[in-house]
Amino acid sequence: MTTIHLALNNAYILFSFALGVWCIIKLVRNQGLDGQFWGAVALNTLLAVVILLLAAAMTLAGIRPHRAVYFLYGVYFAIVLPGTFFLLRGRDDRTAVIVFGIVTIFSGAAATRVPLLVEPWSAAP
Repeated sequence: MTTIHLALNNAYILFSFALGVWCIIKLVRNQGLDGQFWGAVALNTLLAVVILLLAAAMTLAGIRPHRAVYFLYGVYFAIVLPGTFFLLRGRDDRTAVIVFGIVTIFSGAAATRVPLLVEPWSAAP
């Protein structure tokens, strides 16, 4: 299960960076955010929720992360993109492109820290 967890975390990192690059491309082309981008944001959020649920299941099974702060990271990843959408009130203009680009790149960079928080997973005493 830990291998699956780390693979999903790597997918989240790559997907977040891809969204950030997509925002940079949209910014250079002077385009707003469209339905395809919102679908990708939803998928990235869903991936974060799946990772968090897998970690919770592992914890309930007695396999705990190395540091408890891991779960704060998981909650952050699950709410950051919907929260950004909510705070921007669904805007899709140039400013929203910049904000989502910054948030997705930051989230991808923060997710690179997750393996340090969970390795080694340990069995409950």
